[in-house]
Amino acid sequence: MSGRISDLLETIYAELQEIKEIIKENSDDISKLRAKIDNGIPKNVDTLFETREITNNRLEQIENKIDKLSMKVERHAVKIQVSGKGKKKTF
Repeated sequence: MSGRISDLLETIYAELQEIKEIIKENSDDISKLRAKIDNGIPKNVDTLFETREITNNRLEQIENKIDKLSMKVERHAVKIQVSGKGKKKTF
């Protein structure tokens, strides 16, 4: 009986050692993945914010140009109305 218990204990010990090794490998993989995430995410977030800022600045420039063009069109429309009051339109 003592030999059988000894064999069972050896088997359990061997299996525990295998499990221990698997856990260590998984832990190493998790550590590597965490390092990749810790290094990659802040860079990506910074890039996104920079891109958003550039896009917003460019959008503001475009809006300013549209505003200037709209004012020009309004001035031209007023000039056309003023110059066209005394003349008959012929088509």
